[in-house]
Amino acid sequence: MTTRADQYMLLISLWIACMSGLIFQFNGLTVLLASLVLALLIWQKSLSLFLWVGLFSLIVGLYFVSHQVQLQDQVRQSYPSTGTYRGRLIPDELTVDGQQLSGLAHFKNGQTVRFFCQISSQNQQKNWQTNQQVLDFEAQGSLLALEAPSNFNQFDGQFYAKTQGITHQLQVKNWHVKPVESANFWDSLIFKLRTWHTSLLNQANQLPRPLSYYTQSLILGANSQELYADNPGISTMGLIHLFSVSGFQVNLLTSIVFAITKRLGLLYELVAGLLMVLLPLYFIFSGSPAILIRAIVAGELGLLVKITPWRINRVKIWSISLVSSLIIAPQLLLTLGGQLSFALTFGLLLVKQLTTWQRNLWLGLISFPLIVAHQFTWHILQSLVNLIAIPLFEIVIVPTVLVGYLGQGLPLISGCCNVILRIFANLIDFSATLPGNFIIGKFPWVFSIALFLVGWFVYHANRKISCGAKIIWVSLLLLGYLSVHFPYQGEFTTFDIGQGDSALIRTPWNQSVTIIDTGGKVEFGNQAPWQLRHYQRSRAEMVIVPYLHSCGIGQIDNLVLTHQDQDHIGDAQVLLQQFKVKNVIIPAGMEKQVAYTKKIKPYLGKSRLILATNQTHVDNLPLQFVHPFQAGRGENEDSLALYGQLGPNKIFTAGDLDRKGEQAIANQYPELKVDIIKFGHHGSKTATDDQVIARWQPAVGIISAGRNNRYHHPHLETLETAQHYHIGLFNTQNNGMVKYVYTKYHSHFEVKLNDEIKSAPRAN
Repeated sequence: MTTRADQYMLLISLWIACMSGLIFQFNGLTVLLASLVLALLIWQKSLSLFLWVGLFSLIVGLYFVSHQVQLQDQVRQSYPSTGTYRGRLIPDELTVDGQQLSGLAHFKNGQTVRFFCQISSQNQQKNWQTNQQVLDFEAQGSLLALEAPSNFNQFDGQFYAKTQGITHQLQVKNWHVKPVESANFWDSLIFKLRTWHTSLLNQANQLPRPLSYYTQSLILGANSQELYADNPGISTMGLIHLFSVSGFQVNLLTSIVFAITKRLGLLYELVAGLLMVLLPLYFIFSGSPAILIRAIVAGELGLLVKITPWRINRVKIWSISLVSSLIIAPQLLLTLGGQLSFALTFGLLLVKQLTTWQRNLWLGLISFPLIVAHQFTWHILQSLVNLIAIPLFEIVIVPTVLVGYLGQGLPLISGCCNVILRIFANLIDFSATLPGNFIIGKFPWVFSIALFLVGWFVYHANRKISCGAKIIWVSLLLLGYLSVHFPYQGEFTTFDIGQGDSALIRTPWNQSVTIIDTGGKVEFGNQAPWQLRHYQRSRAEMVIVPYLHSCGIGQIDNLVLTHQDQDHIGDAQVLLQQFKVKNVIIPAGMEKQVAYTKKIKPYLGKSRLILATNQTHVDNLPLQFVHPFQAGRGENEDSLALYGQLGPNKIFTAGDLDRKGEQAIANQYPELKVDIIKFGHHGSKTATDDQVIARWQPAVGIISAGRNNRYHHPHLETLETAQHYHIGLFNTQNNGMVKYVYTKYHSHFEVKLNDEIKSAPRAN
């Protein structure tokens, strides 16, 4: 039973958490949460509580503000285009993927940055892969601020890095590295632990898969890219929390230690005291992840209770853990991991009266708005799978991983353990393929926070409150779902996918969804096997898929592939594999080309293939085809061109169609007028014919081109044409994603970066 002192400590910790949000991310959400906690503080009507709150607010607030000021100064710091930088590399923070070496570099001034470096030879690659030493370096390179996401609803890597105090990245041109020669006692201890960690990671990497992945994640606390790449069901079924070293693993490992030492006859208090020393060392050993702080603090307090007369309940432990975590990692609650960690562990304090099924369902309701706000999807079987997986982890999986890791010198033991883990991994992946993975979309933040807050009362002891909370929760879910899946506005959106092209046409109420091209990375030259990167995600996976999911889109009516170039169709397989696609439309004649037979045909599935010319009409396609006039080879000059009215404006887009093709369209359709034109071939001088532009008189032009691309798109000639005809220009290089948003009579533009032009033109 909680006392008034427990309640006061809980409220103080929540207020400190709100202060963290207000200082590091001031917005409507953090203001609302702070207002609610402040109301609870006022409701207590306690002068002593207010005095304590004032004292903590002053001390912790100043600490947070100083941290934020230092971070902002770091963000604003300018650096020369090329400079010399000195610092230190920790071996378990380095990643080798093909020819690229990346990781964290710790400068002498205390700043930590991400770095990237090209490996010049296979021998050098092997040296980096086997390196277990802490290294000092002197590097020449470019230090640049981390880029903000250039597409709406794209993962914000810049923001996430900033929560860890990282604001810049170093592109290394050349450097000299050498082992650390001398260090003080504390640094030597840290280096020893981290080199030992690296050595054990390398040993684990020699184990068969998935045993090696499970060992690295569950025992050694490494974030294994291979684990999630090879086992996508872990993310889909919401099991990531089981594979992140946290309170679950810490409690299990301490229980194992106590069980073993008890059989050995060691004194209980002696073992507890030893663990109090080992837990902080394990935190350093595993790389000091912020998400582990709560578990370490809670573990220390739990051990302290066992060996001293001091009694402290779980509410106080949770409150102290929250404040301690924010002192060490002030922006922890701005990350999904931090939010889930503290929300779910707080929920566990309140579920004693619930059955196991009710507990998992309730925790699922609490985590639902947090997870959906980041990944936009939810599998209805998540709670059931977690209900089964959690005890399996305690009883089978973690012990199997330990036995397999410790028995790695005995192939029979490690092999048997690996078989057990493979069966478990296959079952998780299979469950993710079962029906029930709903695309929820991105709710307005007001709906998300309301779902989160109301969820706490769904199993309230008062039946009326519980019933009311359930009704409100379901109503909010339905309203949020309808608002996302049936928007009253349509859009013509150009994705920023680098040097490539991809656009979305979504009509009001999601009546029709069309994707024009998919982008795709163009590879230059032949690479040796050792140079190939294995864990590089495509732009479609990072940009297009999340955006479609955020809009509640799970089905594509028309996938239009304008021609066969890699930068237009290279990622088509991603969309064909992750979405139900009704129609795949290509220019007539392209079906005979190798690009189609290799990149499109194997992934068609049940999609209907349509070979299009200007005579082709497709139901539920909001634009009409105006090119090509006959079958070709799917080259630039055969590009599909689309034209039509979206809202009050007429739009023209034509892949990489050249000037000759534009002239042919203008001659074939002499009455054609254009308000918004997607400039052909990424703004190349081979497109955007001056005479055609004079006839069409577009008011706005859109260019899709990569930053610092090798072709120097857009070309000066195209920009001069746009300027001569007073065309308002959007360029993904500067503006990021470009959205033309419309209703029947009104329209406007939205861009992700450098908002320059907001209004849409009037129809000609």
